[in-house]
Amino acid sequence: MNFRKNIYRIITFTLFYSKLLWMINFFLSHNGRGLILGYHRVTDKNDFLPNGLIISEKLFSKQLKLLTKYFALQQLENFVTRRERLHSSKLNICITIDDGYKDIYESAFPILNKYNIPFTIFICTGLIESKRLLPLHQLYYIFHNNDKLDLVNKLSSVQENRLILQSLLGQPEKFMRTLERFLGFQLNSK
Repeated sequence: MNFRKNIYRIITFTLFYSKLLWMINFFLSHNGRGLILGYHRVTDKNDFLPNGLIISEKLFSKQLKLLTKYFALQQLENFVTRRERLHSSKLNICITIDDGYKDIYESAFPILNKYNIPFTIFICTGLIESKRLLPLHQLYYIFHNNDKLDLVNKLSSVQENRLILQSLLGQPEKFMRTLERFLGFQLNSK
C-alpha cells in the first residue's frame, strides 16, 4: 500500500471518527454559505485513476451518513440561487458527481437514494454512446498500464523534462499537470 493511500485513509478516519466535521460546522459562522463536494467515481474495483478520483462504496456511504447528520444537503439549483440556504442553521452542502460513469448508477445512486440525498451529475454527453475514456483518463490508463520510464522517454525528448517527469512517477496527478505544462495545453479538454 502506498504512502498517499495511507495518508488519505488516516485523514478520512480522523475526520469521520473525531467528529471534526461536526465541530467545524458548529463553530463556523456560515451565514447561508456552503460547500460543494465533488465526486468522480464510486467503486470498489481497483482502477487506473488516482485515489483522489475514486472512493469505495463503504467509505462513500459513511461520508454520506455523516453529512446527513450534521449538514443541510441541498439541490444544486437551490444552492446556487441561495433558495433555502439562508434558512438552515447547518452548513449547506451540495453533492456533485463528474463524468457520469456507469459505477455512479450501479454504486453511488443506491447509496444516495438510501439517504435521500439530492445530487447533480455532470455527464460527458460526447462519450455516452462510446466506449472511450475522457482524454485525461486515457492518459491515466496509459500511465497505469505501461512501463513508466519508457513512457517518459516517449513523452519528452528534452532531457531536463524527462528527469522532472521521472521524479513524479509516484504522483500521477502531479505528473499529469506537469506534462500539461510541458505540452502547453490541458489534457482534460478536447
